[in-house]
Formats: sequence, structure tokens, C-alpha cells
Amino acid sequence: MKLIFSMEKMKTNTFALIILTILLGASSCTEQAEVTEREVRTVDVETEMLQPELFESYLRQVGTVTSTGDVIVAAEVSGVVDEVIRREGQDVRSGEPVVRLDNRQLRQEVRRLEAATNQSRENYERLQRLFENDDIGSEIDVINARYTYEQNLSQLESARINLENSVIKAPFSGTIENVLAEQGSMVSIGSPVFRIVDGEEKKIRLGVPARYSNAVDMGDMAEIWFNYEPDKRYTLPVTFIGNTIDPMNRTFRVDIDLPEELQNVKLEMIANVRIRTQYMEDVMIVNEEFLFQKENRYVVYVEGSNDQGEKIAVEREIQMGPSFENQTVVTNGINPGDVLITIGSSYLENGTRINTVENRDSESTALN
Repeated sequence: MKLIFSMEKMKTNTFALIILTILLGASSCTEQAEVTEREVRTVDVETEMLQPELFESYLRQVGTVTSTGDVIVAAEVSGVVDEVIRREGQDVRSGEPVVRLDNRQLRQEVRRLEAATNQSRENYERLQRLFENDDIGSEIDVINARYTYEQNLSQLESARINLENSVIKAPFSGTIENVLAEQGSMVSIGSPVFRIVDGEEKKIRLGVPARYSNAVDMGDMAEIWFNYEPDKRYTLPVTFIGNTIDPMNRTFRVDIDLPEELQNVKLEMIANVRIRTQYMEDVMIVNEEFLFQKENRYVVYVEGSNDQGEKIAVEREIQMGPSFENQTVVTNGINPGDVLITIGSSYLENGTRINTVENRDSESTALN
């Protein structure tokens, strides 16, 4: 009986051993197949040879056409508009009358003060003469008379200035853009009366974000174009950079003077401006599509070969510099002459076998 039990146990163990052997063999075959597959896997890729290039970055802004001679003239005295001498669209010379206020009351005030000033002057001179020659009167009387005369004279000069300011004149030669006060209307001190524009010195003014304060310098070239001629571009230098930041929008002022050929553009017209903020020669540039982040580092894939002479992907860690749009400067990790893997690089690992195919751009060029 014991012999029969021992034989059955031996058969069971032998069967289990056979099954285990089969499973281990199958597992080994699977792993070997995976290794073999990984070793022979080949990825079709496109490549390009790296060469030093020129890198430029630009700031795109929208500016407004302005002029140094664009002024709203306000009244310096109160009064009723008696006459509008020049109308909108008319050219005027510097100092030419544009609007006249009713100044009858001012003229009367000037005559009254002229009489008061003459009287106080004569009284002062008489008291001074009597005190100095005949020792009549007192010194304090002479002093008071002199002060009264000087006060009246000062009031007279102010009245004459107000009378002169009742005729509102053009501060410079230009064109009357708007008349803001019509005949018969009442204006007070500081009320806008007319707008005058001198279109000879036009410029584009824009607000540049404060973060570009070190990127824009005097003389930097800017590309200018207007929406009414989108295909016509002008390259002009920056002529003014503000020294302060606007606390409301955190921008600083930049001006670009317009040449004579653009003096026909209208004030307040919108201008498109592109200013170059960076210029680097002979640097390595890679499209950001072919840069890959791995943990805390960035890598690219370049073409290399294994011990058998087969083409493989070689992973290179890089250091990145400035970027603009989809172009990034690589400061370290690649060299001129390296063959960068472009299309297909997202499927690669270090050591993956590759098969270089003709670039699609080259195919398109050949077809054309």
C-alpha cells in the first residue's frame, strides 16, 4: 500500500516539474522575442544638418499716429464768444487770431485802472517831493503812497493781459481741426475753444510693456505698416524712449518719427509696429517641436551609429537660450555639422535604430 502511494506521489511531482519547465521555457522565449524585437525595431525619420544661423526676436505692438503740433487751445479769460474768425479746415499762421471774446468790460476795466494808476503815481511823486525838499509830511505817508501806486500798476498790467487774451490766437502755424466754441456761447477759464494741428512732424507713439525696458534702445529698427496698405512695409528707427513707466498700464513710451513720404497719414490712425528685441549671430537654432523634456532636463536626438555601423538615435542633453515663436537657441549640447533628427524624433529613445528617409520639403521642391 505504501509502495503504491509513493509511486503516485512521484508521478505527481514529475508532472508538476514538466509543467514548470514548459512555463519557464515559454517565458524565456517571450522575453527573448521582446529583446529581439526591441533590438531590430527601426524608425523612419527625417533629418537636417545643423549650421550656425542668425537669430532675431521681435515685439509686435500697435501704435497711434500723433504730432508734436496737435493742441487743444483753451480760454485764458471768461467771456462770451463774439466772433469765430477762422473755421475748421482753414490754415493759420502763428499768432493769428482765431476766436475773439466780448471784451467791452475788460476795456472799461483797463481804462479805470489806468486812471487810478496815474492818480496814485502823481500822489506818490508829490508826497515824495514835499518830504524830500520841504520836509513836509512823514516818511510813512510816502511809503504808503508808493505801495498804492505799485498795486494799481500791477492790477493795470493784469487787466491789459486779460484784454489781450480775449483774442485767442494760434500758438503755431497749422490747420484748424475743430472749433469747439461757437459764436454767442459762454466760455470760462480753461474751456477748450479750438484744436489746431501741425501735420509737418508726425510720429507713431506706442506703449511698450515694462518687461522690455532693456530690450529696446534708441536707433533700433522697427518695421511699420498700416492696415490700408498691409503689403507695404517701412523700416524706421526708434527716435524716443521714455524714462518713466505709466503706473496705470505698466508701459513706457516709444516714439518713431515718420518721414515726409508718410506725412499724408492721418492723426490717430492705427499703425502696426514690429521692433527687433534680440539679434544673435552664428548660433544654433532648433525648432521647439524637436525639443523634449525628460525630468528636469531637455534633450534632442541626433544621428549616430552603433558598433555594427548601423544608424541609431543618440540622445543629447542641451542648454537652451532665448526663443521666439517656435525657434529656440541652443547654447550647449549640439555642434555645427550634427545631424538633427526632426520628423519621427518623438518615437525615439537613446540607441533606437533609425532609417533616414527623404525630407518632405525636399520632395516638394523636387516636384515643383
